[in-house]
Amino acid sequence: HSFAALVYPASAAWHPLSSTTLLLHDGGGTVIAEKPLAIACSGSAMVFPHRVFGDALLQQAGPDGYVLIRDVTCRLFGYHGLMTDAGAFSLDHMFGF
Repeated sequence: HSFAALVYPASAAWHPLSSTTLLLHDGGGTVIAEKPLAIACSGSAMVFPHRVFGDALLQQAGPDGYVLIRDVTCRLFGYHGLMTDAGAFSLDHMFGF
């Protein structure tokens, strides 16, 4: 399973909550599901696609499916990786997006 750790950093008060959208795409780039996510200013959230969308939708997305994270209210930071029963591995640090 994959995961993403998202952070809404702020040095001063900004929007109280982010207006983040998680968009599940199939391997061809078609959006097949979307879910809203609100992150508190100066807060963070852990996103687990298998929990957000469920295994059935992830199977529909196929092996080349992916999740895009979109927010037009703030700049998010974070990283993503993979988890197994043996532990987790961070694939990449995502600077602002």
